Amino acid sequence: MNHKRALKQNWILSCPEHNISLPVEIPSTVFESLLDASIIEDPFYGDNEKSLSWVYESQWNYSSELVLEKEDLDADELILRFHGLDTLAAVNLNGKILGQVDNMHRCWEFNLLKETKDTLVPGTNTLEIEFRSSTAAGRAETRRYGRNLREFPFFMKSPTLRGASYIRKALYSFGWDWGPQLPDTGIWREVEIERIQGVKLINLQSCQTHSYTDAHKGHYPDHPIEKTELRVRCESENPSGLECHISLDGPGFNEKKILKDNEVLFEINNPSLWWTWDLGEAVLYELKAEYYKGEQVVDQIVQKIGLRDLKLIRDKDRWGETFYFSLNGVPLFARGSNWIPVDSFIPRGKKAGLYEKRIQDALDANMNMLRVWGGGIYEENLFYDLCDEKGLLVWQDFMFACMPTPKHPAFYDSVIGEASDNIRRLRHHSCLALWVGNNEIEGGWKSLFYWLRFPRYKKSYLYLFEDLLSSLVQELDSGREYWPSSPSSGGSFKNPESENSGDSHFWSVWHGGKPFSAYREHYSRFMSEFGFESFPGMKTISSFAKESDWSFHSNIMENHQKNVAGNKKILKYMKKRFSIPASFEDQVTLSQITQAEAMEYGVDHWRRNRQDYRCMGALYWQINDCWPVASWSSVDYYGRWKALHYFAKRFNSPIYCNASESDSSVEIWGVNDRRQSEELTLEWSLCDVSGKVLRQGKKDCIFHPADSALLEQIDLENGDERQGILFYSLWREDKPFYRGMKLLKAPVKYHFNDPGLSWKSEEKGGSITVTVKAEAPAVYVHWRSDIDGNGSDNYFSLMKDEEYSVEIKLWNKAEKELFLKTLIFNSLYDIQPRDSV
Repeated sequence: MNHKRALKQNWILSCPEHNISLPVEIPSTVFESLLDASIIEDPFYGDNEKSLSWVYESQWNYSSELVLEKEDLDADELILRFHGLDTLAAVNLNGKILGQVDNMHRCWEFNLLKETKDTLVPGTNTLEIEFRSSTAAGRAETRRYGRNLREFPFFMKSPTLRGASYIRKALYSFGWDWGPQLPDTGIWREVEIERIQGVKLINLQSCQTHSYTDAHKGHYPDHPIEKTELRVRCESENPSGLECHISLDGPGFNEKKILKDNEVLFEINNPSLWWTWDLGEAVLYELKAEYYKGEQVVDQIVQKIGLRDLKLIRDKDRWGETFYFSLNGVPLFARGSNWIPVDSFIPRGKKAGLYEKRIQDALDANMNMLRVWGGGIYEENLFYDLCDEKGLLVWQDFMFACMPTPKHPAFYDSVIGEASDNIRRLRHHSCLALWVGNNEIEGGWKSLFYWLRFPRYKKSYLYLFEDLLSSLVQELDSGREYWPSSPSSGGSFKNPESENSGDSHFWSVWHGGKPFSAYREHYSRFMSEFGFESFPGMKTISSFAKESDWSFHSNIMENHQKNVAGNKKILKYMKKRFSIPASFEDQVTLSQITQAEAMEYGVDHWRRNRQDYRCMGALYWQINDCWPVASWSSVDYYGRWKALHYFAKRFNSPIYCNASESDSSVEIWGVNDRRQSEELTLEWSLCDVSGKVLRQGKKDCIFHPADSALLEQIDLENGDERQGILFYSLWREDKPFYRGMKLLKAPVKYHFNDPGLSWKSEEKGGSITVTVKAEAPAVYVHWRSDIDGNGSDNYFSLMKDEEYSVEIKLWNKAEKELFLKTLIFNSLYDIQPRDSV
């Protein structure tokens, strides 16, 4: 049988220029290894980042002893495979160059028996990878072609190192407006050697067609598809008359067929479908290809696939053209966020379990889609496996972002290899919803004046993103849609920022300085990017800044803010909503509440307007950070939830209600993203700051599937009501199902009474349940402790004399006593200056 073995251990990382030599285990990178060896101080602390340019300006070597056996040398092929090399390197074996590599996003293979057989010996062979500086190469390419393609307009400062656009490497590593300038180097993914004897399976590709039941018409049944045909193609080399068996195994289905003419067809009646978690179960089948020599399996490929019908629906309507996903016939509102790399040093993040943790965070916040942004990486297999298993869709950018691309032939050749590798690697994943050419390059032709600054690059843009990549997707993954850019109305520079067709990025709030109300003026068909910044919590700030640096405008806090004037902008928006307290910790908390309010304001608006498919997606920027920083994230680098993530858990609920206020009235809307109707009871109370109920109501409501509806309109009759606090909740069979609060004016307009918060706790099943009570209305009640934990809720609001229980799961259960000892509950009353009104 063909045989693979990983080359993980016995590697040496060296830099003769700096007299460094270290034993390392693969995968790893230079920064990670230098940190582990205490050769450099933490790049994330203070402004250490600024003193570490020598690392990425230097050349680095990885070497290992490759031990070969007689069976290796007698094989038909011996493949040395690098799943990821970052980025520019020469690969040598026994002093002979196997090849030059120049693309971080590719898998690189070398056939040793073909290319270097005369130099191989039984026993020890010397393998060496010589990496040169990507930043130096980027500058050299800039000089060669006479243009820095990350050049910003004169009124903007670029956070990105010069020349990044010429290097096929994760762009964010060169610096972004939320990330440090720490471009890494190394063997960032696995290395393996594969011995091939005879046949070699190359790839397995499947294509699905579905037949719907008659019952599907007009509603969304549990089993809408009565039959799925799965056509499977198998690519191989040197089969030599061997028999290939293709099998499919899943709920109520198990068949094995012999491959003929490279193809087999499975017919699955009443298939168990793959759904996003909010619509059903994410059922996976096992698809397997096996070549047999007699009774022995010589080679095999195994994939987990889901049977599902996912379409991008673009129909003409009275506003323009729809843009939404239909999953098994159900129109899906995409609720989620944008995803960036989990760490500045990617292998370290994977080893620390950040993929599992951040994807669970997304699920805990009721997300059903993540957008893999085009300035990072084509993510790890683990990422897509988890999304498959958990029922979480993935919008997948190709790795191009925010700058025109080079236009020389060698660059196009590199892109072809990169795109082909990753389409083949990822196309079997059920979670994969869409291939997208790039992030914000088409839109930049107008918003960043590319039409003026880079006129000669327009033709090459159209070739790369509307011809080349589109053709590759059609050839290699024809069952999946391709979209040329984000945002876009469909390409060719035809109004890419339109709200009436395609997807939108909306930055008038934050970058444009407009108030939250601007969200309600924009009816995007699919809002794929919008955001608002805040600071991480104090425990995270303490990890990179001393107490003497705890100020919005200290050098250290400014270094951990990569958006130009970002900290000033946070403070400016806070002042529009709140009085600013003297305590830095309270200021940080208010920054998070402001961010959460902003995102809630936008998402509530778009979800209200899912009627007739007008608005069908809201993916905020961004869920995660790659280092500890003030940014748009809802979960900071260390996994601590900001206020936004708790808000997101509420405003992303598949079934929920929200309130829309004006000077004369307030509307309560209900939204149901599920496939079934729900009969729920709405209760609401309009109170003043003392807790006096000004008006209240209760009504039974039917929440129709995949729809939104106005449940209640409350006309405000006097000044007290116009400055009231609206509490509302949904009940199912006399049990509270959802609860929310809306201030009808900006928080600064209220003079809250002391809510006299009290709480009690008890331990239940490994978690801690805390019940908190308020003697007067309490707005944005939040708990904190010296010990980390995630709660079932936080930043919630309480009516007068209301009790509410929160379940808190500690990261370390052994720290329960210290958690309870340092547990504090506060509300907006506690962090606003008393004389603010």
